[in-house]
Amino acid sequence: GIRSSAALTPIRMPWECMGGLQTSRLKAVNGRWLRASRCHVCAREAALSASTRSLAKADIWTVSGLLVDVFSRELNPMQQVLVRLEHVVGLSQRHGQTALFVCTANSMGASDDSVVGFVEMFTAPYLASALPVGTPVHIANRLKPFIASLAVHEDARGRGIGEALVRACEDAAVASGQRSVQIQVECGNEVALRLYARLGYRVVSMDTHVPQSWSAMFCSVGPSRSQS
Repeated sequence: GIRSSAALTPIRMPWECMGGLQTSRLKAVNGRWLRASRCHVCAREAALSASTRSLAKADIWTVSGLLVDVFSRELNPMQQVLVRLEHVVGLSQRHGQTALFVCTANSMGASDDSVVGFVEMFTAPYLASALPVGTPVHIANRLKPFIASLAVHEDARGRGIGEALVRACEDAAVASGQRSVQIQVECGNEVALRLYARLGYRVVSMDTHVPQSWSAMFCSVGPSRSQS
């Protein structure tokens, strides 16, 4: 799958001791940005790295929890469990059909990575498969990849994770022969709107006939990006 580690800012994870922090520095090792911090309280050095890769089936349970944390915190515990199980079933069914990526970070010396970000993009063939039987071919051919979900762990925000995940989707779109990517964002989600605007997306339409207004955004990718 696609894997990227470019332009990722070092991440301070919850397990990183910050008490008595003395030094902090950036360095690049094998193309990955690392942050090394020395704490005089625990007298140890921890370096963190982050990278983006395709979602594996083993990631689904963890990603389902991240989605609940980001989008369903207002629900009671029982409702959160049900929503999480819905995410597990949905992701399991769509695995291999849509573009699914995770961003992971690990503390050097840790046995494994932790998922800190997730994105799902509905591909044009996947969207076409959902059209009613008999839909004219020219309509199916006009379908464009659609970023359906983007979630970043609260402790990892503002460090380039969202951008890296969006770029992974764009790379996947280009690899499949597409020249643009679309996304729908709540009009009140100013953080997301700023992120996508910075990445080159522009609002092409708005739906104000629902309780929460939505903005449809569009971005050219590949060779045409410089012209958008």
